[in-house]
Amino acid sequence: MANVTLEVNDVLLNITGDSVARICQVPDELLPARVNQHVAILRANTEKLNPAYLKYYLLSKLNKELLLSLASTGATRKALTKVMLEDFEIDIPDEDGTETQTRIAAILSSLDEKIELNRRMNATLEQMAATLFKKYFVDDIDPDNLPEGWRWGKIGDIHKTTSGGTPSRNNPEYFIDGTHQWVKSKELDGGFVLDTEEKITELALKKSSAKLLPKHSVLVAMYGATVGEIATLQNEATCNQAICAILPNSDYPYSFIFQFLKLNKEELINRASGSAQQNISQLIIQNF
Repeated sequence: MANVTLEVNDVLLNITGDSVARICQVPDELLPARVNQHVAILRANTEKLNPAYLKYYLLSKLNKELLLSLASTGATRKALTKVMLEDFEIDIPDEDGTETQTRIAAILSSLDEKIELNRRMNATLEQMAATLFKKYFVDDIDPDNLPEGWRWGKIGDIHKTTSGGTPSRNNPEYFIDGTHQWVKSKELDGGFVLDTEEKITELALKKSSAKLLPKHSVLVAMYGATVGEIATLQNEATCNQAICAILPNSDYPYSFIFQFLKLNKEELINRASGSAQQNISQLIIQNF
């Protein structure tokens, strides 16, 4: 950990809370900037360690799970300490210089750029779908004079809903080498969930309230800062208890309810209640 003033290529690691072990590398356009007490700055000795290699090394599945496991063992819940990070061992392929590290980082960076390009293309297509949905199901429709065969109804009339659970962080066997995607509410971004930050094991599935949800389940965040956020599962997955899953069926396409909730997100959020934090319940969603 270094001081709080950022430099180009610093690697940032979140060390507390639900975002613990999330990692990024500081780009030029972010500077000047500083960080708060929840973020560690990892500043590599560039003669021995390529910063991009360090980022990708820590982002690897095994090392991400190790960091999350360490965070769950400390006295403070979900926290990485200075000692934990200083004792964390890394494999450095070069004895002299960073040539091999640089090649590895360049390959992974190229893949990241392609992933980002695909993400932007998908975002454009999703925006087109939302625009068409609004035209055909809102702009061209008189709500007081629905077309023949149409009716007003509730989500609960046409879809079953459920929620998930969080396996105990005190048992590393629930997370290490997990194979089932586990969605947290912060990962709902209005699109499709292709992968998750964490995965849980078969044992966790059996020993916790987390349950396997089918592909194309529509997820809605029910609590706190992310309330009302929406996404759709691209694969079978599990989720935490802060998420309501609207289960797909053969009678009503998931894409309809997905676009409907995206379009009416603010109205859904307006139905949230609670003094400490804004909440919506499965019942509110079922009656929407």
